[in-house]
Amino acid sequence: ITPGNGGATGAGSDVSSVTVSPDTSVSVTFDDVTSGGITTVVQMDSDDASYAVEKGNTLLAAYNISTSAGTSGKITISIKYGEVSGNVKVYHNGVQIPNSDVDVDTDNNIVTFTVDSFSEFIIVDAPLVVTGVETFVLSLLALTFVGLGLWLLRRERRTSINLA
Repeated sequence: ITPGNGGATGAGSDVSSVTVSPDTSVSVTFDDVTSGGITTVVQMDSDDASYAVEKGNTLLAAYNISTSAGTSGKITISIKYGEVSGNVKVYHNGVQIPNSDVDVDTDNNIVTFTVDSFSEFIIVDAPLVVTGVETFVLSLLALTFVGLGLWLLRRERRTSINLA
């Protein structure tokens, strides 16, 4: 299937994986297809995905996926992406899907996630960042070491004064 062209989506429960993609990079699996239609995958321009490419994120893949088929239930999408150096994040309709809801297969460079609807799906390589909790713990640890260092310096100075 070429970009912008559709793949037939047959009706029935537990429809097996319907692969629609420009280069076998996207797989769409429906829980239930109530009426047949066409599922379309269009590779997006990097300009159209600019909102997800912020704060040092690198665009890995961007697709607009839609269907004319009648569906109910969840839709599982798998997208192949390129090599990453940080942390893979997935955006759906402009909102990041929580990392806990995204399965990242680092051996095959495939992300899999489940959604209720279609729209734009953008995969980015985000730099690894320290979270607020980790920052707090690191700050507390740094302050502890600074305090310990000051205490040792003061103790050493007292010992030096007593010896003199």
